Amino acid sequence: MDLLLQIKQRAKKLNKNIVLPETNDDRILKAADIILKEKLAQITLLGNKQEIIKFSQKMDLENIEEAIFVDPFDSKNKEKYGNL
Repeated sequence: MDLLLQIKQRAKKLNKNIVLPETNDDRILKAADIILKEKLAQITLLGNKQEIIKFSQKMDLENIEEAIFVDPFDSKNKEKYGNL
């Protein structure tokens, strides 16, 4: 069996979460889009949801909205993250 296929099948089975803080990098968003499309893992994107979606739409990425979005500057999370 193809090694890449084995890795993808294992990733799907494990269903891990990948947190990506570099959401202004088009390479990161392209990779996240592929991972979401192929359902290889859950993706958490750090940053403003509306800005990330707007940026991804300019790049014609179709799966980014399936990600989990966490804005570390959101007032309800600010104190929580500040105490880590």
